[in-house]
Amino acid sequence: MGSGRTELALSLFGMTRPSRGDILLDGKPVQFVSNQDAIDAGIAYVSEDRLNLGLVQTQSIVKNTAATVLDDLAQPFYWLSPARIRALCDHWIDQLKTKVSNPDLPVNSLSGGNQQKVVLGRWLATNRTLLVCEDPPAGVDVGAKAEIYALLTRALGDGVAILIMSTDFEEIATICHRAVVFSQGAIVDELSGTRLTTENLIQSASAGNIKTTGGGASAIA
Repeated sequence: MGSGRTELALSLFGMTRPSRGDILLDGKPVQFVSNQDAIDAGIAYVSEDRLNLGLVQTQSIVKNTAATVLDDLAQPFYWLSPARIRALCDHWIDQLKTKVSNPDLPVNSLSGGNQQKVVLGRWLATNRTLLVCEDPPAGVDVGAKAEIYALLTRALGDGVAILIMSTDFEEIATICHRAVVFSQGAIVDELSGTRLTTENLIQSASAGNIKTTGGGASAIA
């Protein structure tokens, strides 16, 4: 807490306006007035706050999964086929191995880890250019975490850029190509190649906390 990672994520997704600096997407400057602008530009955001920002808790698992791709699923005259929506939901349940007894149940009937899988599925279905993830495996067991990262790796292979924000430095050192360490809203280090190790991330974060008089530190990779 206090590293500034969530503020960065919200700025990239058009939820807040950055006080200064530029956002470049594919090398071109972009400005977002709303999250719809960011979505239209090809950015998806998986928030760590899935209860309030990730899902509509009282809506069904099916509706939550399809919410981001309704335009893609629409047929002539914007008619939505229940069969196509259900097929999409079934596909991502299978891909993510989500434990669901009935997809028509409210999403809040699922465990926290399975709710996180629904959040990931709804955005992976969009084929966005950039996927911003805050602690994507939060609340899931070790096996589910491996499944989630396998899907993210597959998305990476399909040309999706993935920005992961996490305080799990071992995780960052293992799966990412480059890491930027934030502390109190400031960049305190950037690591890649042989420098990207758990030990160096911890050292950078600790030094950053001392320089910025306390507060949290996160790696963004």
